[in-house]
Amino acid sequence: MLSTKRVVSIFCLFLLLMGGLFVRLYFLSTGEELASAAQKQSSYTLTVDQTRGYIYDCSMQPLVYLQPQYKAAVLPSNDALSTIAPLLEGSERNNFLTLNAQNKPFLQNLSAENVYGKGVRLFKTDLRYGDDPLAEHLIGYLDATKENGVSGIEKSFNELLKEGAGKLQISYSIDATGSILTQKQPEVTQENYQDKKGVVLTLDRQIQQIAQNAAKKYIKEGAVVVMDVSNGDIKAAVSCPSFNPNNVADSLQDANGPLVNRALSAYNVGSPFKLLIAAAALESGIPASQTFECTGSVKIGDIEFHCHKREGHGVLDMKGAIQISCNPYFMQLIAKLGAYPVVELADKLGFGRETELADSLVSAAGYLPDMEDLQNPGDVANFGFGQGKLLATPVQLAQLVSLFANGGYAVTPRLVAGTTDDTGKTIASATDQIAPQQIISTKTADMIKEFMINVVENGSGKEAKPKVGSAGGKTGSAQTGVYNEDDVEIVHAWFTGFYPAQNPKYAIVVLAENGQSGGDISGPVFKEIADQIALLEQIS
Repeated sequence: MLSTKRVVSIFCLFLLLMGGLFVRLYFLSTGEELASAAQKQSSYTLTVDQTRGYIYDCSMQPLVYLQPQYKAAVLPSNDALSTIAPLLEGSERNNFLTLNAQNKPFLQNLSAENVYGKGVRLFKTDLRYGDDPLAEHLIGYLDATKENGVSGIEKSFNELLKEGAGKLQISYSIDATGSILTQKQPEVTQENYQDKKGVVLTLDRQIQQIAQNAAKKYIKEGAVVVMDVSNGDIKAAVSCPSFNPNNVADSLQDANGPLVNRALSAYNVGSPFKLLIAAAALESGIPASQTFECTGSVKIGDIEFHCHKREGHGVLDMKGAIQISCNPYFMQLIAKLGAYPVVELADKLGFGRETELADSLVSAAGYLPDMEDLQNPGDVANFGFGQGKLLATPVQLAQLVSLFANGGYAVTPRLVAGTTDDTGKTIASATDQIAPQQIISTKTADMIKEFMINVVENGSGKEAKPKVGSAGGKTGSAQTGVYNEDDVEIVHAWFTGFYPAQNPKYAIVVLAENGQSGGDISGPVFKEIADQIALLEQIS
């Protein structure tokens, strides 16, 4: 048997060997970690550009990344100084000189697209939002990190669009001291860069641009909506004033509220609502030949309501009353008809209800008076020409126009057509489209349609008449009950119509806040949009 001393000696030797083994393993692992860290520290990387999923129009044309931007990755040197500095001015040039004096590569935005020089690598990228962005109130904007949507479609489809996130990077080799190894060429890498998956909208990029150009030309504050009369697809939606999605901070304190989406906001309606009252009357059996006399005013209870023509229009039938937009005619018409058929039809059409265009992108409900609101004859009279408590959005008025342009079918507004995951070629997941429902007869719709064409040809809407063909429409000057600092009432100017007159394709609604006259202010906007659509689609 082994002695106790030998056993202890062998055990100590075993412990010594095991300890040595553990020390060796530690140094090996530490060395591997150090080697890995050294490998990671052997390059200096610049992120030239970051992208996320695309947003498309109905023809799979992108609505973002439309404006090119040039970025130079610069290796500080005298060569870079002589190449880049002459292209810059003011603070940009001073900032460049400061960076070039350091020993690290940096990025420089440039307007020139042909820049060549030693140590300079030029990249063409695209701004997600350009200087003149399309449908910015619907598309929305990103947070400061440029990774998350804050509003609009950017917010509604944030997770999907983040799945398409990508990077364009350039990496420079460095030595142990951190100095750039100029003899080695930098490496450019793309990680999921410019992935084309994204969201497909019902907007038409060309019609959206047409509507924006026309609105900005005539309207300071207001909105334009263009809708497909057959199915409710929104082809364009403009809100004025605009804002810059690349610099939202400047708009936050703007008293004109550029961040408000006026196309989805509710306003006093005025005369365009007379079309619905006329339709309800026809559906209830009151003929278009029904006449009332306009003497210049109507007294209901203790309230006297005046016509815009103080001496009166004389005896009018329904067509004539719509042509010249006579308030007393419609006050007498609704008194004969009763308010209930009007409320019922407006409710079927969607007045008084929100429209969810996308998750977190919802139009205002507006306000549709119910029968409790209309107990007083004076309130009914106001309702008879679209005044009082009635409020509606430009989108809802586009639904109203579509009803008469498409033969009596109520359409549901739609903005999102679906999503795409194959580089924007096909829709992978389509959004449900609610089938139009007929709520008035084709006969009634066609009659109102002809009345609207007469407004453009012979009535208050002559300023909206297109150069090519004709159109149908209705002017409106909606009183708000709000007065400015000069004690003048703010009156919103509407023109709501369809184009072309025969076989209409589009409902076009124009709102100019405090525009006073729908025919004079909003009519020309309608005309310009119709004229440009005629050129675009070769309508004759």
